[in-house]
Amino acid sequence: DKLYKSIGFGMIATTIMQSSSLVSVLTISFLGAGLIGLAQGIGIVFGANIGTTTGAWLVAGFGLKVDIAAYAMPMLVFGIILIFQKAKGLKGIGYILSGLGFLFLGIHYMKDGFEAFKSTIDLASFGGTGIKYLFIFTGIGIFATVVMQSSHATLVLIITALAVGQISYEFKYRREKISSSASDI
Repeated sequence: DKLYKSIGFGMIATTIMQSSSLVSVLTISFLGAGLIGLAQGIGIVFGANIGTTTGAWLVAGFGLKVDIAAYAMPMLVFGIILIFQKAKGLKGIGYILSGLGFLFLGIHYMKDGFEAFKSTIDLASFGGTGIKYLFIFTGIGIFATVVMQSSHATLVLIITALAVGQISYEFKYRREKISSSASDI
């Protein structure tokens, strides 16, 4: 009964804050203070890990097919107007609209930036095959996530680069066949 509520809370909190790390740290603090039980804490962290993918889903679902910049400006305008209202409910809706508007605008500018960047430097040319490149690109992903402190930002950048053709999603693992025959000996 309470586990699905914990998972749902973790998903919603992470979607709003766009930080599973923050939700996890708060959950650990609440666990340490005895405010929530272990089962609820695990549910919240699990939900936070699911919620961190919402930005990637927004980019993949809407940001690449729909001109989300057209929706960003009205969201920002109404969001800012609602932020200055006295009622807390309207103020909260204003913050949500403003946050989503900035997110959509950021996705639009990232997409435009990668498209402009494509004409000067082709990131796909740095690709390669084999297990060596798998480890190199895994290391680059880990480094980007650590520097930005956001797996969400790394996912959004990768999906945007994929959408404009800067990188490809194909990875070819090539095993060299070692043949030894009687004539080689």
